[in-house]
Amino acid sequence: MTNRLFIAAEIDPALKQAIHTIQQYLKKSDSDVKWVHSENIHITLKFLGDVDETRTQRIITDLKKTLSALKPFEVQVGKVGGFPDLARPRVLWIGLEDNQNLLEKLAEEVEKTLEPLGFEKEGKKFSAHLTIGRVRSNANLLKLKELLKAVLVPEDLRQSIQRISLFKSTLTSAGPIYEPLLTQTL
Repeated sequence: MTNRLFIAAEIDPALKQAIHTIQQYLKKSDSDVKWVHSENIHITLKFLGDVDETRTQRIITDLKKTLSALKPFEVQVGKVGGFPDLARPRVLWIGLEDNQNLLEKLAEEVEKTLEPLGFEKEGKKFSAHLTIGRVRSNANLLKLKELLKAVLVPEDLRQSIQRISLFKSTLTSAGPIYEPLLTQTL
């Protein structure tokens, strides 16, 4: 049996509330966006895909070892953006700024831990962000882009990186359900 897995840093309730407020503002565009439920917002460090249960136990063991040696840190919440860009957004996100690149280093440690277990390194550079929505069509896209440019993220909004989890993701018609298989405090 396999499970759909990913590794992520959990975010604080205060940040989830701030994101919810930003989503409510952007919803005024009446654009065709599938919004991420605030309880599901996280910082993805590595998506593993479908993994058999025997490999899952090894992942848990090795991740615990790696993560237990790391210290908590803070990142600054940045601006709102879109992938691939704001001219043609498909994924809406809030950036995370980290002058010491500690989040990127954390993602690299996760990559190093998983590579011997058969998980290939990401082909692209790690981009620290929080996905808040996925654009499904071009309906009211112009209005959405105007609101995206006008969004003000509070300048003092920070996120403490203290807990990393290995999540099992079950896809349902109501949206994904995330279940932590491991939560490691840094």
